[in-house]
Amino acid sequence: MSLFPALAMAAPAFTDPGPVFTDSGQVQIEWTSDEPVTLTLTPEGGAARDVYRGDGGAVFLSGLAEGDYRMELTGDSGAVSEALAVEVGHQSLTLALWLAAVGALVFMSTIVVIVRGARDGEDAA
Repeated sequence: MSLFPALAMAAPAFTDPGPVFTDSGQVQIEWTSDEPVTLTLTPEGGAARDVYRGDGGAVFLSGLAEGDYRMELTGDSGAVSEALAVEVGHQSLTLALWLAAVGALVFMSTIVVIVRGARDGEDAA
């Protein structure tokens, strides 16, 4: 048994070195570690907060606002991982509104075709 067990442990590390990009505000983060870790999330220009603590090797985060984030793993021994950059860029509201308008147009066109077809069927009978 080693007198310095912390020296025998490797620093925690993210499995994907990043950067990670998401357009939905949710992300799955995975890592390897020989000990329990604390995952810290720091928004650009904001205060760091711990989002996970335990023995697991992954966490799923959702509800992230648009912006840049930095994540770090800290093992119980004090070993710190390389930082992981996460960029959240939500989809454009303009694009969403255009797609909704196109969907409404297709829906209304379908209704018109159905009504005309039903009317033409009655005239033929």
